[in-house]
Amino acid sequence: MDRSCRHSSSRYRAVTASMLICLLSAGACHAGCPNDYAKLDGHAEQATDAFNSAGASSRCMTARALVRAEQMLLSFVEDYQVQCVLDQEIIDVQRRRLSKAMAAQDGSCGH
Repeated sequence: MDRSCRHSSSRYRAVTASMLICLLSAGACHAGCPNDYAKLDGHAEQATDAFNSAGASSRCMTARALVRAEQMLLSFVEDYQVQCVLDQEIIDVQRRRLSKAMAAQDGSCGH
C-alpha cells in the first residue's frame, strides 16, 4: 500500500488563478490572502515531505504533524473563501487532502 501523499496539480492551477484574480481585484480580497495561503501550503508541503521520508519509528509523529498542517490549511481556505476569491474546488481538494492525511495517520499510528 502506497502511503505517500501528493498534491494535485489541478489544485495549483486553480489556486494560482484565484490568487491572480485576488491580486488584480484591488481590495476585493483580504490583503494577506496570497502570503498566508502560500505560507500554510508550504508548511503542509514540508509536513508531507517529512511524512513521506519518515522511518517506521517516526511515521506516526510525522503523520500527526501532517494532519495538523492540512487542518490549518483547510480552516484557512474555508474562512477566507470569499475574501480570497477561492473556488469551491480548492476547498474540496483540501478536504480530500485532509482525509488522506487522516488515513495516513490512522495507518501509521495503529488506529
